[in-house]
Amino acid sequence: MGFNLPGKSMQSGTSSHRSALKMVAEQKAASALKMKEQEIASALKMKASPAKSPEYDAAAKKDPKLGSYIAERKKIKAKYGGDRKKYRASEEYKANQSKINKAYGIDDGYKAPGGKLVAETTITKTKPTVEEKGEVKKTKIQKKADKRKSEVDENVTKKQAKQSKKEARKKHGKGSKEHLEAKAKHLKAKESDRQGGQGGRKQGIFRKLSSKINKKRQKKNQAKLSEKNIAQEIIDKKTTTKNTDEKSSTSSGGNTNTNTNTNINTNTNINTPAKHTGSASHPTGAIAAHKGHMTKKVGTKGRMTKKVATKE
Repeated sequence: MGFNLPGKSMQSGTSSHRSALKMVAEQKAASALKMKEQEIASALKMKASPAKSPEYDAAAKKDPKLGSYIAERKKIKAKYGGDRKKYRASEEYKANQSKINKAYGIDDGYKAPGGKLVAETTITKTKPTVEEKGEVKKTKIQKKADKRKSEVDENVTKKQAKQSKKEARKKHGKGSKEHLEAKAKHLKAKESDRQGGQGGRKQGIFRKLSSKINKKRQKKNQAKLSEKNIAQEIIDKKTTTKNTDEKSSTSSGGNTNTNTNTNINTNTNINTPAKHTGSASHPTGAIAAHKGHMTKKVGTKGRMTKKVATKE
C-alpha cells in the first residue's frame, strides 16, 4: 500500500537520486585521498627523521647538533646527485661525517691529529697481464699435481705395510713379535693416509671416528708387543746365564781330569813290579816275557826241560 506525498519525491532511477549517489561517492573518494596523503606525509616524515634508538639518543645527548649534521649530510648527497664516490671524496662530506662519527664515539680517521682533514687514498687496481695469469694458472696446476702425487705415495706406503704384515703373519705366525711390529707399521701408515700426512688428500667423512678407532688399535697392539719384548728379554737372560755356567763347569772339569790322570800314572809306576828275564842266577822258576806270555821252566831229573806257557 503506497502513499502519494505532496511535492516532488526522490525515487530510485531518477536524476535526483543519481546526483545524490554521485555526491556520496565523491565525498568518499575525497576522504580516502586525504587519508592516503596523510599516510604518505607521515611516512616521509618518519623516513626523513633518523630512527630513534638508544645509540642515537646517547649520541644526541653528547652532541645536541647531531640532527643538523644528518640533515646537512643529506643535502651534500643531493648536491652530488647521490653518487657515492663523488660525495664521499668531497671535503665537506668528510668534515660533516667526522662530526657525526665523533658524536657516536667512532674514530673514523677523517681528521689528522692536528685537526686537518685527511684526503682519502685512491686505490688503483691494475689488471694482471697475460703472463701473470699464465703463471698463476701454472702454480695452481702444480699444487694439484703435488697433492695427487703425495696421495699416491701415501697409498703405496699403506699397501706395502699391509703386504709386509701378511708376509710376517704367514712366516712367523699370528701374534708373533714380527707380526705385531708389521701390524703397528700398517696402522701408522693408515692413519697418515687418513690425515694427509705426506701432503695428500684428507679423509672427508667420519675422519675423527676412524682416527679414534685406529688409535685404540695401535694402543692395544703396542701392549701386546711390549709383553712379547719382556718375555724375550727374560728368555735371553736365562740363555746367557746357562751358557756362562756351562763354560765355567767345562773349564774346571778339564783341570780335574788332568790332575787325576797324572796321579793314576804316578801310582801305576809305583805299584808295578820290575820284570825280570831269565838269567844264569835264576835257572829254575824264572819268569820271562815273550810276546805277551809268561814262560815257566820246570826241570826234572834225567828228562828234557818242558816249557809251560801261562797268561798273565
